[in-house]
Amino acid sequence: MTLDFSMKAWQENLPALGPHQATITDIRFMPNDDITWMAITWQLEGGAAIDELLGLDAPPDSPMLAKTGPGKRRINGLCEMHKVKPTFKSYDDIAATLIGKAATVVVAHKFKGGMDEPVIRGVSAPAE
Repeated sequence: MTLDFSMKAWQENLPALGPHQATITDIRFMPNDDITWMAITWQLEGGAAIDELLGLDAPPDSPMLAKTGPGKRRINGLCEMHKVKPTFKSYDDIAATLIGKAATVVVAHKFKGGMDEPVIRGVSAPAE
């Protein structure tokens, strides 16, 4: 068995740019002192998976509070497109409600650490 870590091999395995049908397969929460991060795993049709890391919650006096907007917008957008009321009693309730939900995600490539990596640039209602 040969492991190929070349840039060419990596690029060939990245999901294509643009819209993809996807399903949420996991949501994890990582609380820190100043912010709670949310990682959403999107399973794309065709097999690739992309993790999306978003700030979700922070104390009102935290300097990280401004970074929670994207996570809150993502939760609200997913709830709106799936007709779910965006009120939850815990982070576990968020995961239980949204895992398995479908959407159209827009995949982009972001150059990081010398290589491109796939990132989610937008989420909208799934194609019918």
